[in-house]
Amino acid sequence: MKKLLYIFIIIPSFLFSQVGINTTTPGAILDIASTKHGVLFPRVSLEFLTQEAPVLNPKGAGLENGTLVYNTATINNVSPGYYYWEVNQWIRFATNNQYMKFTTVSLPNPSSENNNCDFLLQTTNYTANVFRLLHNGAELSGVKEGTHGRVIYLYNGDETEDLKLLSEGGSSSSNVNKFSLQNDVILKPGNSIVIFYDDLYLHRWIVVRSDN
Repeated sequence: MKKLLYIFIIIPSFLFSQVGINTTTPGAILDIASTKHGVLFPRVSLEFLTQEAPVLNPKGAGLENGTLVYNTATINNVSPGYYYWEVNQWIRFATNNQYMKFTTVSLPNPSSENNNCDFLLQTTNYTANVFRLLHNGAELSGVKEGTHGRVIYLYNGDETEDLKLLSEGGSSSSNVNKFSLQNDVILKPGNSIVIFYDDLYLHRWIVVRSDN
């Protein structure tokens, strides 16, 4: 009798350790099997990237990191798409269309060898992720701060002149539009660089890949 009772107590722990929908052999904590249907995550209308509402934590505390929703609203700085909560803001999953947006920027010729050119990401070319830069020996200042997780690709389209990305500390730009980099970065003609903005820990642009 004691052995039977032990078996009945142990079996439920296995039954509820994994959940399977349309499958009797789940291979993970949640395994959903279907050849015709998808999964719908909660659909909400966000208002701001830094505002939790209207999403709530049922425990009454702040949102857990990784909380995932599908936003249906187009307002302020949010647009339809999947977002997850990280520390103090919503972060949007990037789409292929976003990464393939391409903008050519013709920088003004410098009046002297060390003249800076402001690269205003927050204006007309703010939504682009790929930039082909045409210039004549100019040094480049970028945006000091950005949206966490944003990745941009910069390509030096000049045939002979180097392009320098000025770090925040070394830039003498008259505006605040400086790349918050750890060090200046020089792009040789035809070379490119990929940079990522970290607004959680370092609060600056990080070089992910460079041809130099």
